[in-house]
Amino acid sequence: MRPRATSSGFALVLALLVLALAGTVLAETARRTGRAVLAANEAQERLQLRWGSASVRRAALSAAERWLEAGRERSEAPRGRVSVSLALGDLEFDLTVADEQAKANVNLMAERRDPEGLADGLRALQRDMAEAMPVELRPSPPPAGLISKFPLRYRSFDQLFAPQRPERLFGAEPGSPRAGDRVTCWGNGQVNFRRAERAVLRETLRGLLNESQIDAICRAAVEKPECALEEALKPLDVAEEKLKAARSLLLDGSRCHSLHVAARGRTRSWHWLYVRQLGDAENDSQEYQFTW
Repeated sequence: MRPRATSSGFALVLALLVLALAGTVLAETARRTGRAVLAANEAQERLQLRWGSASVRRAALSAAERWLEAGRERSEAPRGRVSVSLALGDLEFDLTVADEQAKANVNLMAERRDPEGLADGLRALQRDMAEAMPVELRPSPPPAGLISKFPLRYRSFDQLFAPQRPERLFGAEPGSPRAGDRVTCWGNGQVNFRRAERAVLRETLRGLLNESQIDAICRAAVEKPECALEEALKPLDVAEEKLKAARSLLLDGSRCHSLHVAARGRTRSWHWLYVRQLGDAENDSQEYQFTW
């Protein structure tokens, strides 16, 4: 009887070892399978993200003016930006096309004001915003060999504001502007009066036109969307010297547009900002891309 008991005990131990080994193998197989599925999902997401961002960049930037004009036709007020949303696979894309020349150009502001005045101007542009960005100026030397009407000391928002989430820079809704909706580092410095907000015109025309004169320009843009610049300025009772200076800071079109892309996946989000500036007699053509 004793040998049988020893044999039974050995078989039990062996069975337990086999079960433990099988459990370990199954657990490792499950982990490998899970990692493979996760890697496959991430690869699919990266492919959709890369393809989607490249596609919307080509489509939206080339059609920026058409998008903005279509947005104007749906709104009584001038609109310097238009937002749309779309889905690609498991990703949601929020696209915002903007007229960069409907914003106050920070490099032009820097040319006309000292650093303290520039900082005050950036704060003034955010005065009515729920989430104002803290101003932290970090100018850099202008790029060598680039033809520009004035020195480009600021070429990104990182040089203007304290580091923040990109969601705080750009607003999707027309009634909720953010700092990036009123301030630009790009373009030739002239402001498209047909699309600019009052705060942008006020900052750009500081010292040249008073509040009632700026109000007259805003009314012209609303009442007659196709109004030419000379037509908007003609009724103003302004000294010729100031009128000439104001004329040099305004225009009734745009040669610089941007596209902000926000993509949302299963567990995180991505942001891109693409800027395209067409050249003119005083400025080189430029393209920029920023990623968060």
